[in-house]
Amino acid sequence: MRSGIKVFLWIWVFSLVAMGAESCRKPVGELPEDTSELSSVFMEGYKGFYVLNNGGKGSNKATLDYFDASKGEYQRNIYAQRNKQNPSMGDDATDMAYFNDFLYVVLRGSHKVVKLEPDGTYRDELRVNECEKLIFYEGKGYVTSLRKENIPLNQPPYGEVICFDPNTMKVIKRGTVGCQPAGLTVGGKAGNEMLYVANSGRYRNEGFDNTVSVVVPESLDVVETFTVGLNPSKLCVDNLGNYLTTLALGDYNTRPSSVGRVQLSDGTPGEKGARDNKVLRALRPLDMMMVRSSIYCLTVEKVKESGWNGAPGLWSFSANFVGEPQEVLKAEVLSEIQNAAGFFVHPEEKSVYVFDARNFTSSGTVYCFSKEGKKLEWKIRAGIQPVCMEFVKQ
Repeated sequence: MRSGIKVFLWIWVFSLVAMGAESCRKPVGELPEDTSELSSVFMEGYKGFYVLNNGGKGSNKATLDYFDASKGEYQRNIYAQRNKQNPSMGDDATDMAYFNDFLYVVLRGSHKVVKLEPDGTYRDELRVNECEKLIFYEGKGYVTSLRKENIPLNQPPYGEVICFDPNTMKVIKRGTVGCQPAGLTVGGKAGNEMLYVANSGRYRNEGFDNTVSVVVPESLDVVETFTVGLNPSKLCVDNLGNYLTTLALGDYNTRPSSVGRVQLSDGTPGEKGARDNKVLRALRPLDMMMVRSSIYCLTVEKVKESGWNGAPGLWSFSANFVGEPQEVLKAEVLSEIQNAAGFFVHPEEKSVYVFDARNFTSSGTVYCFSKEGKKLEWKIRAGIQPVCMEFVKQ
């Protein structure tokens, strides 16, 4: 049974910014594991947490950090120390998940999902072309591939969802979805859970996609496709299975990012229900996550629209989009952060973690704020471009 808590962190745009500075960095093998004391962290019921660092696209410098709650120590670059014969974990890390006492890391640039022991020791791997997002459901792993291999030049660059056995790291089944599936989640009414896949279309010649594929987990058949915001990149389903929330990043130019709500079907798989789509245009989100039936959005752009003044910060609102967004972290609290690239809200204690990519080429920082959002509890140096955080229960 899965014992981790996942936060996804969206870094695609920032990875491209950093590519020009790759040639001046030191090889990953020269980066020593170092340890910092972090004794003030509240970790009741948890062994610790992992921080995955993207490393910069094309640099082969993805790294893994771990906070050991029993020692109060934050250990950097543990993979290199546990695997001295091959200290480079890989390139362009995008996601991870802790499942059945193993850690699974997605390395998009290396085209693989690696399976690690809890201490970071390499165990096995699965090749997946341009892998992006990973979830576990009913004992199986599901990972998105941005582009299927060997697609003819005259064909659309479709992606796929791959189901695999986490014990053997072998593919069970493949299912074609839309172009560049960037987001993946599972949810719905009990007994009618479906996979929802965000098709971003970032490689399409005609521009970004704006669809979500509804996929049956067992067969990987697409039973429905519906329209959402432009360039959807993250998806969440509330704990009751009523609503799918979408984060759409827009075109990074004239069409801004947005967060939308889609009412899910109550019927059998593939049956189209009343969609009742709604978009919260007042927010310009950078990242999003759901805690039970509440949505949290991090925004870094000041917005004044429809009578609502939106300032940079962290906001929360109900999954049914009823009521106004509530401010969790004020802009002044985030003033020290150079380039906020994502965040995580602990589902139990409600503390807030914000990831700072800083200059995208050197060490980033993880900040922890109190649940009221008024106090900085601690901050710690991480690797290059921290992208994902995973808590491990005792």
